[in-house]
Amino acid sequence: MDMGEPRKALSLARRVPRSDSLPTVWLTRHQLDVAHAQYAVKHNEKAVTTLLYMDRRAPGWLPYQGIAQEIATGVKRREPPSRIRGLRQLLEIMGLDD
Repeated sequence: MDMGEPRKALSLARRVPRSDSLPTVWLTRHQLDVAHAQYAVKHNEKAVTTLLYMDRRAPGWLPYQGIAQEIATGVKRREPPSRIRGLRQLLEIMGLDD
């Protein structure tokens, strides 16, 4: 994502072994990059699902992440919350529900 290539980032992310034994901070940072790439390629529901997974792993962390706020508000601008599964919950978790 730092190179501005979200599709490549998603391709590389699929190769990262999944392990719940990773330190939470490593996992959540990686997943934040994945959600950012998903959002960049307009995979809105996947981005929301990824952010909700992060919140389950590290409750209370998401609202303080600027990229997560950008993703949540951007998805909300793109589509109404009723069309994206989990978006209302994500907005509530992040304190962005109106």
